[in-house]
Amino acid sequence: MDGVMADFGHTFYSRVFERHPHVTNEDIDRSQFYFQRAVTGVDTADLEKIITEPDFYYDHPPIEGALEAFEYMVASNKYDPYIVTSPGPFHNAPSEKFRWITEHLGIEATRRLIIARDKSVVDGFVLIDDRSSPTNEDRANWIHVLYTQPHNEHVPDKPRLTWDNWEEVLNTL
Repeated sequence: MDGVMADFGHTFYSRVFERHPHVTNEDIDRSQFYFQRAVTGVDTADLEKIITEPDFYYDHPPIEGALEAFEYMVASNKYDPYIVTSPGPFHNAPSEKFRWITEHLGIEATRRLIIARDKSVVDGFVLIDDRSSPTNEDRANWIHVLYTQPHNEHVPDKPRLTWDNWEEVLNTL
């Protein structure tokens, strides 16, 4: 969900710049998946405070095209999509993600929400994820398709997509 449908990076970096005016784009390394490594000049504890603030996960704007693609998949007879997301690093994250889905896709979509720290336990044909190596990927029965983000552009030899080309990519698998 985060980094694929909901724009974690937008919310995180906006708050970093707001709370730490000395930080510039030169202090940001968007090639880092882990936010603690992405910002120089700010203490890790201060960065962790940002992602544990109330409504942090709820406030993510949708990634352009994500909602439309999901709704198309649900309405089609070709796909049976579920939103699989990690519970996040603090106790409010799962409920905020549930609220985000309700707000942006409607209460019916929450029936398609699976919260799991280890996504390999979820059966499926494809997992679209921005993480370059999901936990226990080698045990999963799905094909990992990378949702292209700056932090995974260096990863070779994996199918990848954006919401501009998702259907074309899925049709090749």
